[in-house]
Amino acid sequence: MKKLIILAVFTFGMLATTQAQTINGLKIENLKTNYIELICLEYRSGPVIYVNYGQNFYGDTVLDKEGKPIKFKSSIEALNFFSKYGYDLIAVNNLDGYPIRDFYYLRRKPSVSKNIK
Repeated sequence: MKKLIILAVFTFGMLATTQAQTINGLKIENLKTNYIELICLEYRSGPVIYVNYGQNFYGDTVLDKEGKPIKFKSSIEALNFFSKYGYDLIAVNNLDGYPIRDFYYLRRKPSVSKNIK
């Protein structure tokens, strides 16, 4: 019984945090696009991740449920984050210089794409 309660609390916590993430005021799971671009600027202090999903792009970041930018520890963490929302990596482009600029192109998995209207 104790394990069941712990599992229920953990599952609820995961669902609550996963569903609260937004970009430009839209919940990630409600984005009506099959492709997104992650722009990852790697600074010494850590990465800054911007998301372009076809909107008027002004450097939109992922916000938590309090409306604060989520700080990813690495670009790989950001890729794993979007994988939870049904996106797969399809291409990478990087530019030399400082900061290091990586562009990740993601496509929504076909099983998830069928639900977009």
